[in-house]
Amino acid sequence: MSTVAAAAVGRAMEQLREGARAQRDAITELKRLGVLRSRGLVCDLGEALAARLYGVELEPPSTPGFDLVDGDGARVQVRTLRCTPENWRTKVGRMKEPYDKLLAIRLDEHYEPIAAIEVPREVLDERYPRREVSWTQALDVDERVGHFPRDELRRAARSPARPSSPGRGGARELETQEARRSEREGSCDRESNDAARPPGSST
Repeated sequence: MSTVAAAAVGRAMEQLREGARAQRDAITELKRLGVLRSRGLVCDLGEALAARLYGVELEPPSTPGFDLVDGDGARVQVRTLRCTPENWRTKVGRMKEPYDKLLAIRLDEHYEPIAAIEVPREVLDERYPRREVSWTQALDVDERVGHFPRDELRRAARSPARPSSPGRGGARELETQEARRSEREGSCDRESNDAARPPGSST
């Protein structure tokens, strides 16, 4: 290995070590703030985001099945998938009893929320009877499935406090509001999060 190449490797290794230290410090701070409640980083980040989206408190970590109760009293089970350009995850896994809705969230490789769907139990029972759930295009286009707009996800992710509850209709109501804003602004940019993405959870 040449001297130049060795120096480049040394710089890259130092960047790697700095990144590892920064991640460790961030995880320690998130634990102190109560965001991380278990050893599942991706799961905990998704649940914290869900609490902000619905404007409610999370249930205790040991609660069977659901992770929170929304403003309408529905028990919501939260599943979070972290995706990378090389690994676009779709597997949500088996649902755990009891629950009334699934909130599935996708994070990118930087833990940024990029998509979230709210799926009523009857849809899952119909499409995945006694089987593992997958977040596929079939769920994305089902009219019974609600979608949180991406800007709403990002606002919630950056909010120091939970935003007000979307109320009845949940994600579907938020999506309708977003559509109305887009129409008023003359925008037709309703991008699909699966468009131009390679096919591919955390539990």
